[in-house]
Amino acid sequence: MKGKILTSFIAINMISIVSAGAYQEISGGGLAPDTYVVSGPSEVSLIPNNGNHADILINNGGTYNLSELYTSSADANQVRINFDMYGGGSNQIIILNADSGFNGLFDVSLINDVENLQIRLTDGFLNNITDEEILRFTNFTTNAGGFINLQDETNSTVYVYNWGVCSSGIGMCIVRSTSDTYATGQRTAQYEQQVMSIGVQNNPKMLLQPMIALHQHGLVRIHDFSDDLFISVSPEYYNAKHFQNAGLRLNSGTKLTGKLYVDVSAYVTKADFHNSVSNFDSGIYGGNIRFKYDIDEALFLRGIGGISYSKIHCDNVKNGNDVTNNPDSFGFYAGLDFGTKFNFESGLFLSPFVGYMAQSEKVVDVHQKDSALRIGSDIGFKYFMDGMTYSYILRAGIDSHAYFDGSIGIGIWTVADKIGGSVSFGILDSDFGLSGKVSADIKIAF
Repeated sequence: MKGKILTSFIAINMISIVSAGAYQEISGGGLAPDTYVVSGPSEVSLIPNNGNHADILINNGGTYNLSELYTSSADANQVRINFDMYGGGSNQIIILNADSGFNGLFDVSLINDVENLQIRLTDGFLNNITDEEILRFTNFTTNAGGFINLQDETNSTVYVYNWGVCSSGIGMCIVRSTSDTYATGQRTAQYEQQVMSIGVQNNPKMLLQPMIALHQHGLVRIHDFSDDLFISVSPEYYNAKHFQNAGLRLNSGTKLTGKLYVDVSAYVTKADFHNSVSNFDSGIYGGNIRFKYDIDEALFLRGIGGISYSKIHCDNVKNGNDVTNNPDSFGFYAGLDFGTKFNFESGLFLSPFVGYMAQSEKVVDVHQKDSALRIGSDIGFKYFMDGMTYSYILRAGIDSHAYFDGSIGIGIWTVADKIGGSVSFGILDSDFGLSGKVSADIKIAF
């Protein structure tokens, strides 16, 4: 995109507020931009042009010329609109005047719900700008787009101004295009609501999807317990419609008694999320403990419990009436299966089971919980040949939400050297669609 960009942000961690003339200055210091709170349009001109970048917080209504904001901000990083943070002003109507001196794009974050926001497109501005994407909004509050009144002073019948996804793929733009039918404008308004519904800043639940997928795959994964003390390393990759996780898992375990097996693992995963409006990345760190208890030769109990922590790199996440940058998320998950095993002389075995699983994840003010009953079965085949044990396992299950999962694992183990490995592939259904997992495992026993 061409033109000058006036960018918005949120900075909650302000150190001090000092009254200075008719405006308030929030001290920046060093190379950081100076931040100013203006109480009305007349105070924009009072901001000193001292060579520093200036970030401007509009704290009261009125008509603000974008050209003047741009000049005063001296290529500022940010201009933000927020009534609630400082108690709001007496005039709740803001008019952003795109005048002849402003020749470019306006990139703004709306913090909280700013009602009665008007954007006035003047004839001088429209005659000078050539870009199709004339105004850009990167961070919405809930349904913020519904409060924006776009005014074209020229009342042109040649052009229409509609909402659409920005060409960068991030945020929403007001796009100028040749006038078409009323139906086109109606479809665009509907599309606006669809686009806003998938912005992660307004829907923090979406920030939890990578962690939820990791937990769900962990609850249903194929796991082979060992009689001997072992350690293993497992690279893993998860894929879903809008995100991918890639990570590494360390495992260790042994048979504690004649009937009890216990394994522990720790993992780290890097997640990347992208859709047509938003993107973020996060690191997920955690661990779990698994056990299996053979009640007798035919019956068993097995279970898992784990916790995860994630640092999410995403700005302007709505947290109630506030906003949060780079939020943390936490979660735990647990499951218990009761099953029976039928062994056949051919090496084939069948292990149907019933179980219960639960998980909980939290980020900012969103707490996602889920639990379900589950039934399924393992079907496998093992055989020994030339000092090697080969195994093939298929697992399938369905839970009380009617979500299904399926996995297949293939392994090889050298009996004399006590070293081997396996690969597994799994898919599962959840409330955000299908996701898949691929993992490999290199194991050494002692």
